[in-house]
Amino acid sequence: MEAVSYGIKIVDNEDDLREVVKFVVTKFKQQALAEQFIRGREFCVGLLGNGDPEAFPVLEIDLENDPDAIQTVDDKKQKPRGKICPANISQKLAAEMVRLSKDAFHALELRDFARVDIRMDEAENIYLLEINSMASLGRTGSYVYAANVAGYDYARLVNKILEVAAVRYFSEKILPQEDRAYLTEDKLPLSVRIRGFLRSKQEDTERLLAKMVNINSYVRNVEGVNTLGTLVWQQLSPLGFAHQVIP
Repeated sequence: MEAVSYGIKIVDNEDDLREVVKFVVTKFKQQALAEQFIRGREFCVGLLGNGDPEAFPVLEIDLENDPDAIQTVDDKKQKPRGKICPANISQKLAAEMVRLSKDAFHALELRDFARVDIRMDEAENIYLLEINSMASLGRTGSYVYAANVAGYDYARLVNKILEVAAVRYFSEKILPQEDRAYLTEDKLPLSVRIRGFLRSKQEDTERLLAKMVNINSYVRNVEGVNTLGTLVWQQLSPLGFAHQVIP
C-alpha cells in the first residue's frame, strides 16, 4: 500500500469506484482497497516505547468542521492542515482512543514507536483507520507535533526512539558473554549502560556502515546485491533472524 495518502479517493457511486480502482491498480501496480467512509472528525495517537508504550496527548486534525473532509497528499506535502493537541474531547474518549491504539500496537506486535490514525463519527463511535509502524518524523507531522506537546523537543524525541530501540535489541541474550557483565551492573540505569555500550562500539559500527555504503547494490549488479545481502545476514543472524530466499 502507498504511504502519505497517495491514491486515496472518496466516491459515492459505482462508476466512480470502478474508475478509482482502475487508477490505483494502474498507477501503483497493486490491489485497491475499498472501505466504508467514516464521516466525522479525525485524530491520531502517537506511541513511544515497548511493553506499555507512552501515549502522547491525542491530536485532532483540523478539518474545519467538515465531516466529509480528509487529509490529502497535497495537504501533507504542500500545506499541512492545522492540528489541535490535546484534542478537544472528553477524557473518557481520549482514554478509549489510547486504549484501542495500544491494543492495536500489541496485536500487530509492533515495536518502539508508531502512530495510530482514527476517525470518530457524529455518534462518537471510534474507528481505527490504520497504524503506522514507521510514523513520519517530519517536523510538521502529527507525531512530532504531539511529541512536542508531551515535552519532547526534536532532538530528544529522536534520541528517545533510538534509546528504546537499543534497549530492546541489545538485551543480554544477544550480546557476547564478555559484554553481558557491563550491561548487568546495577550502578546505572539500563538505558545509560546501553548508550555507553554503543559508544564503545562506535568505531566498529562506523567501519561496518562505511563498508555497506561502498558496495554497489544497484539492482542490476547481482554480485553487489549478493555481497550486501551476505554482509547484512552476517550481522543479523547472531540476533536470531532467519533468512528466506525468494526466487
